[in-house]
Amino acid sequence: QISSLKGTIALDMGGTLCKLVYLHPMDSPPNVLVSSRFYGETGERVIDLQWASKKLSGTLHFVKCSTSQLEEAGLLLKPAPCRTPRLVYVTGGGAFKSGKAFGEALGIKVAPVDEMDSLVEGLRFLREYGPIEEVYSLLPVKGCPGAAPTAVPETWPSSGKPYFVVNIGSGVSMLKVTKDKFERVGGTALGGATFLGLCRLLTHADTFEEALALCDKGDNLAVDKLVGDIYGGDYERFNLGANMVASCFGKLASMHNPQAQCKEEDLALGVLRMVTVQIGLLATHLARQHGCLDGLFFVGGFLSGNPAAQRLLAYFCANIGARPKFLRHCDFVGAVGALRTDLMRLEPLPEGEAGMLHVALNGFTRTVSHLAGDDDDPEQEEAITNENSDETDFDCTASVQRMEAHWYQSPTSQLPPQVIPVSPYQESTVGTSPGCSEASPTSWASGAMWRGTYA
Repeated sequence: QISSLKGTIALDMGGTLCKLVYLHPMDSPPNVLVSSRFYGETGERVIDLQWASKKLSGTLHFVKCSTSQLEEAGLLLKPAPCRTPRLVYVTGGGAFKSGKAFGEALGIKVAPVDEMDSLVEGLRFLREYGPIEEVYSLLPVKGCPGAAPTAVPETWPSSGKPYFVVNIGSGVSMLKVTKDKFERVGGTALGGATFLGLCRLLTHADTFEEALALCDKGDNLAVDKLVGDIYGGDYERFNLGANMVASCFGKLASMHNPQAQCKEEDLALGVLRMVTVQIGLLATHLARQHGCLDGLFFVGGFLSGNPAAQRLLAYFCANIGARPKFLRHCDFVGAVGALRTDLMRLEPLPEGEAGMLHVALNGFTRTVSHLAGDDDDPEQEEAITNENSDETDFDCTASVQRMEAHWYQSPTSQLPPQVIPVSPYQESTVGTSPGCSEASPTSWASGAMWRGTYA
């Protein structure tokens, strides 16, 4: 029952799959979530992905299910009646499309989190707290796109260096991420849902796993038209090899009866290659355009349990001198980002106890010490107990228009205090407001009085 479940839960409700991440405290006994592996018809806890974290004082568990059958898998979240519904952070399109109804059905309070924000926050979370072996690349066999590549451990990009993220879900979004911001620079409607939808139309496969199983037995050369089929060999002028695909499903155009002549395994692999290569083509073009070709990441549910797609992306990128990186938790990055948002949300302190205040500047934080429950300032106590005070507008200098305050008690917080660098112009304006010095109590627009200076 989520109302009494110790720990933190967050969800990513995508267009095809729903992903759930749960931080189970080390000092808590097993519960229904960590004692089961399957939920409903499609829900599954991915045991290979769980990891214990001393920094977080708990173990992270990962569950995924079909979004269309979320109600069945969501039964494990149904709370007992309680006076105050538990807050659950949810990202993905489903958080906005059906989050309110989902929360009402389960008796929880859904807090929607922007999908792109969660994606970037998830990457930061994995970088700070994830397992050492999180990032890897694949070394393809030259000239053999179908051969098994060699997995090589990789490191995260150096601090401050921009990188490029390709999130392949139902559709595809492509982001350039820098030290203090990110932007969506492109995308494509050819994604995981395209692959599954076409496979369901062309084959007997009904699920993503069934479609991938067909791909394992397929041969795309039976359906794709090659350069050699058109030229009788290489197209030497432009260095196009005879075995290069010239037209996806091109051979079907000249078949007398394609429905009878084509095997569904070949069709499934043909769809997989068509979708994957087009994503790789656009991604490498945009990454090069934005100067991030050496920091290219592919993530998303489409790549989970899909070595064929990862192999294709690695081989395609290698042909243009790129070496893309993949993540072990590729399909849970958004859910992990929502979890990070929850772990850093407003947590009231008992009166008189010292703690840490996290002040977020456009998504980046500085840490400030403060004392809760000032007897001389009733407005501070009101701000602490007000559940709607997660976001506060402060009257700071013109260069910083909006700040969000998040405070928590350091010994009991799920996240240890972190100081994330901000840009120089932000750092120079934090902590002061008109007429106040950093050393004195600073009065912000909320009326709250905070004691202390930057930690």
